[in-house]
Amino acid sequence: MRIGYLPGSRRKKEEKTRKVKSVSWSGAKTRVLSSGWFVFLFLLVFYWMGIAHSQEIWLNYTNNSEITCLAIEGDYIWEGTTGGVVKRSMTNPLTDVVYYHKANSGLASNNVTSIAIDGSGNKWFGTLGEGVSRFDGANWTTYNTSNSGLASNDVLSIAIDGSGNKWFGTYYGGVSRFDGANWTTYNTSNSGLASNNVGFIAIDGSGNKWFGFGTLGEGVSRFDGIGWTTYNTSNSGLADNWVLSIGIDGSGNKWFGTGKGVSRFDGVNWTTYNTSNSGLANNYVWSIAIDGSGSKWFGTYGGGVSRFDGANWTTYNTSNSGLTHNEVHSIAIDGSGNKWFGSYYGGVSYLGKPTAVPEEPEQGNTPHTFALYQNYPNPFNPSTNILFSVYGSHFIVHSPIHEKAVNSSLFMVDSPIHTTLKVYNVKGQLVKTLVDEEKLPGNYNIIWDGKDNSGREVSSGIYFYQLKTKDYTDTKKMVLVR
Repeated sequence: MRIGYLPGSRRKKEEKTRKVKSVSWSGAKTRVLSSGWFVFLFLLVFYWMGIAHSQEIWLNYTNNSEITCLAIEGDYIWEGTTGGVVKRSMTNPLTDVVYYHKANSGLASNNVTSIAIDGSGNKWFGTLGEGVSRFDGANWTTYNTSNSGLASNDVLSIAIDGSGNKWFGTYYGGVSRFDGANWTTYNTSNSGLASNNVGFIAIDGSGNKWFGFGTLGEGVSRFDGIGWTTYNTSNSGLADNWVLSIGIDGSGNKWFGTGKGVSRFDGVNWTTYNTSNSGLANNYVWSIAIDGSGSKWFGTYGGGVSRFDGANWTTYNTSNSGLTHNEVHSIAIDGSGNKWFGSYYGGVSYLGKPTAVPEEPEQGNTPHTFALYQNYPNPFNPSTNILFSVYGSHFIVHSPIHEKAVNSSLFMVDSPIHTTLKVYNVKGQLVKTLVDEEKLPGNYNIIWDGKDNSGREVSSGIYFYQLKTKDYTDTKKMVLVR
């Protein structure tokens, strides 16, 4: 299901006959309506409406997509995946969705590792193996080791400083800085950078750059523009030399997600939170985000996401919430304070306010409630991606009694829809059944490897793929060229 759209069951209107009391006063019977009860009911309805709008709900979409990174731009969220980039409106997510991939745009590679957006609105996409691509909304430009000073074509992380300089962390190439004209690379040979594998970059309020090195075990390096300082388990209170994520709060405290919990550094003192001394769900902290109230959100490897408000801990996982997967690789918080969680196996989960009033779906979903997209690449060899969207009935359950409730939130429940996706040849003969099961509302990406139901490679030619549910059918054409 696409976030921000809450199609669900409209509460059926019930006509209630107000009981009228028959009283005797001065020998006459008078029918009266208790104004006190009317005021009470009005206030009760108003109160529950307030509760509904103040509570948060869980939603999810891009089901089964491999989300590597997230970035917020105004009313849009950009999702980096292993199959390209998705730009989705947060106010009109049903119709305002654009997919960018190598076949239909200038994106250098479909394997997108990182996203950053500069002050001019340019989007920068780091990729594995093909460098970094910039998109200004109309044109694409790719920088790689052949046409620029980029240190490596494997770009793992991107950050943009206050002067507009772009910093690209690479896989075994160090970090490259681009000021729009000139490139400068820092590595272990020419600087104090502790490792050339720069998986994470954060920039604090003083302009210091912080570089984490992932599982290579070198701690974290700080660069103030002149000198370098490296913090590790030997010379500081850092919990582990595996620095997997970095966050900086409004007070300037640095939070380092490691393989042994999360360490906070205030510039002098270190404090570590782990599963033994706190409510942290898992010691492997893959992602960190800090909301407007100062609460820290930690995405973990296998434990879901933990929130820390400075005193109390709350964990959301697949057992007690609408989180789609417990391995949370990325977290983004939009301007309204809604939280977006990207996982490598469960797509994107959303925790936030409802953005639309639930309505009763029409009898039998019409085609506009579903979508079958053109496959890519097309023509293809040997495999292609087929994207489709399924929509259906949804309803909200108020949480204290619901099995997936957290902190009395509202929970969106989906109704599964039997869905088939099949490939046919030009003679109308079935070649491959890709999907034949119940599907929850959401977006799906299915890969066809060019083989039939027996596992044999099919020959070059024209094929048709058909999405079908009880109330919807659509067919598109694709070409296999071997």
